Amino acid sequence: PASFVSLRADYVSNIGVSGIAGGGGFISLGAAVAVINDVTTVSAVLGGGVDADGAPTAGSVGLVADGFSDIDVDADADVEYDLSTAFVSAGPGLSLGAGIVVGKADVDVTAAVGENARIGTTGLGVGDLRVAADRIVDIGPRAVTLGGITFTPPMVAGVSAGLAAVNAGFGFVGVAGDVRAPIADGAEVRVSGDVDVRAASDAALMI
Repeated sequence: PASFVSLRADYVSNIGVSGIAGGGGFISLGAAVAVINDVTTVSAVLGGGVDADGAPTAGSVGLVADGFSDIDVDADADVEYDLSTAFVSAGPGLSLGAGIVVGKADVDVTAAVGENARIGTTGLGVGDLRVAADRIVDIGPRAVTLGGITFTPPMVAGVSAGLAAVNAGFGFVGVAGDVRAPIADGAEVRVSGDVDVRAASDAALMI
């Protein structure tokens, strides 16, 4: 067989959010908030679908893929969030400020051979089968450029000038969801080459 099948699902999210609050006077109050809550399902399933949790479901009985040199089933998610908050106040009296940052990536990624799929079963031949699910998540502070100089402050920052200042910061970043690459129950696979099944998740989180 000389032809091939490539089934692919890609999700790319690159978001930057900044929250800035300021105050002045004898008493200044302020809060800066930056929130991202991403709930996403990315699925590539040969011979079926996925349920609400991203797990493969049954496809059509007798679904056949045969006569191909290679079959690739890939699902990929590449997520990058940059968040920052700042509270700036100046006044002769009391300054109260708060910064809140929440970044959560709830991303399910599934690449699968679904239930009842038949691969290489009719005698035409299939060379290699590759099933791969990958997720990369990078959540960190947002870079800032001032006066031509770019730097990366903490996610939560407060600057106050006055008689008394109280600043509080809260930051939460997290990753949820599953990364799967199953060959589901009931599937039949026959190949002359390699079967490569991989599920990988890589996360870099910094506040």
